[in-house]
Amino acid sequence: MVTVFWWQTDNGRTACMENQFSPAAATPLRFRCLGTNSSKYPKRFRVDLAQALDPMPELDRRELKALGGAIATTLSRQLGVEVAACSPDVIDTVLGGV
Repeated sequence: MVTVFWWQTDNGRTACMENQFSPAAATPLRFRCLGTNSSKYPKRFRVDLAQALDPMPELDRRELKALGGAIATTLSRQLGVEVAACSPDVIDTVLGGV
């Protein structure tokens, strides 16, 4: 499990997004992450599914990409290995999903 932090801003000019994510403290969002290491890159973890465990706002594609980056950074710190970029396609933000 990994926790990233979310904050919402009325002025999204900073990163062109209203919803922003970071490994630094704000509002915690927990994700259950399932993934694999390959024999080709044993010290590189790939996220196959990141499921939200906390309620989240609806996110656009750019915000999902930023969230994926925060998930990968946080997982890398927790696991002590390189984590491949987390695609927005593997992030499930709907509670009670898969």
